[in-house]
Amino acid sequence: MRSARALALAGSVVFLAACTSGETQVEGLPDSTGATGPTAATGPTAATGPTAATGGDFTLDLGEYPAAVSEVAFFTCDGLEGTWRYIFKADFGAGVVFDVDSEVDMAGGEGTLVFGGQFSVLDAGSVTWTDTVDLQLVGTRGIKATNVVVEVDTNIPGFTLDIFENFPQNRTLAIVEGSDRC
Repeated sequence: MRSARALALAGSVVFLAACTSGETQVEGLPDSTGATGPTAATGPTAATGPTAATGGDFTLDLGEYPAAVSEVAFFTCDGLEGTWRYIFKADFGAGVVFDVDSEVDMAGGEGTLVFGGQFSVLDAGSVTWTDTVDLQLVGTRGIKATNVVVEVDTNIPGFTLDIFENFPQNRTLAIVEGSDRC
């Protein structure tokens, strides 16, 4: 039993060393073990390449929204570095209606989401708006809006920009595995 444990321990040491270095040097083992020299672990491994955690369906946790928002989602059906889709539908009354359906390619872990719209506020004027959001993956746990630019063109005096800021700048929003939209 003792020699079986020693053999298992020796095998574990060889495996661990092979996974952490391109050149394996294990001291204290006989040369006949083949534990010295380059190993198959010198090439790409599952730990450095894509993993199951980066493929598949994901959703961004956007938090709570008021009752006027009928639909909101930011999700991907083809992996973290695939195409993400952003949907935002709301009717705040008096003609203030949002109907956004936009996509961003997150290849390489970064992308720019551009969305916007136009509406007329009853008896007040019209509004045209565009959000440009630079996004960056934060590992496999979140997406951060690194730069948010909101442009609004309106003839309504005193109209505020706050209503158009859907992504908080420099705050990481959590990624949740799975999506009910895929």
